[in-house]
Amino acid sequence: MSPQKQSHNLLFFAIAIASLAPLAIVSVIASALSIAMLNNWSDIARDHERELNHLQAVANRLDALEWRAISKKKVDSELEKDLKQSREQAQQSLEVLRKTAPSVEQRQRVELAYKNYANSVDRLLKLLEFSRIEEALEFDETQVDPSYDKLYEIIVNATTEASRTSANFTYWANVGSVLIVLFLVGTLGIVFRQYLIVNQRVQNLILENMRDREESLEREYRVLEARVAERTQELQKANTALSQAISDLQQSQMQLVQSEKMSMLGQLVAGVGHEINNPVSFLSGNIQPALDYLNDLFSLIDIYQREFPQLEPTRQQQIDTIDLDYIREDFPKLIGSMKEGVTRIQDISTSLRTFSRSDSVSPVAFNLHDGIDSTLMILKYRLKANETRPAIKIIKD
Repeated sequence: MSPQKQSHNLLFFAIAIASLAPLAIVSVIASALSIAMLNNWSDIARDHERELNHLQAVANRLDALEWRAISKKKVDSELEKDLKQSREQAQQSLEVLRKTAPSVEQRQRVELAYKNYANSVDRLLKLLEFSRIEEALEFDETQVDPSYDKLYEIIVNATTEASRTSANFTYWANVGSVLIVLFLVGTLGIVFRQYLIVNQRVQNLILENMRDREESLEREYRVLEARVAERTQELQKANTALSQAISDLQQSQMQLVQSEKMSMLGQLVAGVGHEINNPVSFLSGNIQPALDYLNDLFSLIDIYQREFPQLEPTRQQQIDTIDLDYIREDFPKLIGSMKEGVTRIQDISTSLRTFSRSDSVSPVAFNLHDGIDSTLMILKYRLKANETRPAIKIIKD
């Protein structure tokens, strides 16, 4: 059988299996809706049964209240409160029964029986209010008790019917659930059997295709093996040439990087020297005017002391506190130290610019001694002694 014909057969089986899915889904959905409706009706019947039991409990309470009133031979406020509460509960149960009753006829029977009983109780209580005890007892036997028995009989019958209805709905819902499960099991069994058949045919087709592919791949492998051997020789030759080119390129790259590093270092040093030179020049240019201003201030102080030799105690105390004589003696030395430091910084800045030679872009004549001196100036801190060697002494001839 050709692969194309086998593929058509597999497609036919796949379509057959797929056609079962919609039918199974529709059947399950319909059955599930039916079961849901049966469960809902069963719940309504149970609610109806529960409210009938509640109404019966209220009627029993009314009967107990009736006998309590007869035993007391009067209707007090507490009894009236209990009667009102029981009637409200009965009305609530009747409202629910109007929604859950299976038929209008049954609902009307229950409502009529309760209404007759409630009216009988009201008339009995009226007789007790007027202290007509004998009439009340006779009315209880002839009217109240029969109406209560009638209500009890109707409620018991309705409760039995509601219980039977709820049980029937529950039974058929369970039967439907079992049928759905059986249907699903049968459908799954059919689908699984068809799946096994299709799967076996697919595996046979795959094995046949794999054998054809292995033969084709073996032929292609022999052709590729010959081509790979040919290309390997060519790649070895190209690899040798490429390795030599990479080695030459790496050497050139190292030289370029080293040259660029030296260029960047020279620019950095020149920039540092230039930035240092600007503020140092400002300081150097203002030290002497500052010293002149100081001498002028000291001269003015001398004139003031000659004109006013006797000062006020507070001013004399301030002069003693700041030690004016010491300031007059030490401040010029301080200015001199600052001037010497500025000169030192200027020498370092000049040495940096001389060392970097970045202030010219074309070849110029250069004094070798200046270059050596600038280098020694920059490296002066390296000449000092440390824990590993003594100080290095520079001898200039």
